[in-house]
Amino acid sequence: MSYQELPVQMHPRYDEFTAFLKALETDAKITPSTKHLAFDVWLKMVESNDKLRARNALLVDALNEMSE
Repeated sequence: MSYQELPVQMHPRYDEFTAFLKALETDAKITPSTKHLAFDVWLKMVESNDKLRARNALLVDALNEMSE
């Protein structure tokens, strides 16, 4: 079973997401469906950032090898 098939609350990064939400200063009411959507958007953003960091690290390594 993939993480996509599990409830959002069981995702391994859900605790990171709830910490992110707690850091927001808002009086907005967050319904369960809104929270689910927010998690999906947050996760996509975080995963994209993780991929960019990995690619940047590869580029830095390649540049360092070229300069040696």
